[in-house]
Amino acid sequence: MQEPGHIDSLDFELIFHRKGSLRAHVDLERGYMTWHDSWQWGNNFTRTISDDQVAKIRTLIESCLKLQAESPAGAVADMADPDLVSYLITLRSGDGSRQIRSNGNVPDCWLPLKTMIEKISRICFFV
Repeated sequence: MQEPGHIDSLDFELIFHRKGSLRAHVDLERGYMTWHDSWQWGNNFTRTISDDQVAKIRTLIESCLKLQAESPAGAVADMADPDLVSYLITLRSGDGSRQIRSNGNVPDCWLPLKTMIEKISRICFFV
């Protein structure tokens, strides 16, 4: 039986105005990641991820969710380039899904997760 808040999978997507999007789907239960680049179809792939990487990703998600719960309501991403980039993070669990989205840069607490996904995929989130 899964504990409450147990994350099964996540989607981390960056959308670039007039350029397309990059999306990493990470299945934490089955241990794989799928990368989708809407701009270059040859960049799409699937990679397995180790149990250690799964544990690290879960830890990063939990720590960021805890930070967001403690932060004041209305705290949003840096709006440096709201017309150029937006992000969407979707967390899925047995009891539903949760989305974190905004225009501008990815919030600081989610940057370690973004970096971990880039390390696993060996590709940076940029178009």
